[in-house]
Amino acid sequence: MRLVGFSRCGATDIPSGLGGGSATSGGTGGDYWGGKPPIGCSGASTKTITHGIGDTNYTIIVTMTSNNTFYVTGKTATQIQVVTEGSFDFVFIRTQ
Repeated sequence: MRLVGFSRCGATDIPSGLGGGSATSGGTGGDYWGGKPPIGCSGASTKTITHGIGDTNYTIIVTMTSNNTFYVTGKTATQIQVVTEGSFDFVFIRTQ
């Protein structure tokens, strides 16, 4: 039996990482990467991450690097807010 790899006709539509970075408990950002990397991060307990994605067809994956909880709010085409007292790493993922 011969195994054949997966093939698909047309454009490939796979959600992918748009960019990401890190945020400290004080609200500063850094280690930005990606094709649509974050532009900046500010705020202490509510961290506003500014980006250049340009639409709301994305989600954010947050990994806490401190012993705190978080929630995400205020998602727009140019920014998203993460509410936490801790520091974290994050990745933007295209959803459509």
